[in-house]
Amino acid sequence: EDQGESKGDLEPWSPSLSGSQQELFESTSKYVLAYGERASGKTFVLGGHKLVRHAYENFNALCLVVVGVKSQATQGGVWHKLQTEILPEWKEGLGIEHTDERMDLQKAPYIDVQNRYGGWSRISLMSAPFGNILSDRIKGYEPSYVFVDELTNLDGPAYFNAIVQQIGRRQGIEGCQQYCAACNPSGPSHWVYKRFFESPLDEDGNYNKDYHVVHVKIAENV
Repeated sequence: EDQGESKGDLEPWSPSLSGSQQELFESTSKYVLAYGERASGKTFVLGGHKLVRHAYENFNALCLVVVGVKSQATQGGVWHKLQTEILPEWKEGLGIEHTDERMDLQKAPYIDVQNRYGGWSRISLMSAPFGNILSDRIKGYEPSYVFVDELTNLDGPAYFNAIVQQIGRRQGIEGCQQYCAACNPSGPSHWVYKRFFESPLDEDGNYNKDYHVVHVKIAENV
């Protein structure tokens, strides 16, 4: 399918971010985790600015925001921030238009965002309180970017394993297709710790470059 002509590279505008937020924003690893205290800005960058940039830069991107409970995202959470803070900032900075929130056939909210090819990319919200529900729901999607919020509050590795199986299939995506997540710190017995701090290490202690973990300090977001 003809994608049309790109409007070129991003204009010389980018959101104002702290050092660790900028590191997350520029990361090209397949699996990116931000952890830190509440209000450190980790969700603001991964579920906001980085997500919108992906939607803008790619033809027909599908960005999926995954939460345990819908109200977690809509009542002051990531979905609320997208509509009230993040998208207005990108509209002011680059003139990007977006639709109002709509509902798909499964009654899941979505927003269409103008991309640099003159078409539209989509941002959808999915809530799944249990991993087995997520495994069934995610099969109908081929997202090019996924953000999972409050990962350590979710009940098991399906919130990683089932999702990453769907990433990478979407056609027409020029850049990397990523799984990104934000969480509060967790101990060594937690599945998130095992996935992002232990599993990527080989027998020589080298860390797999497909993974990128960043501690976002609240002091940077004052």
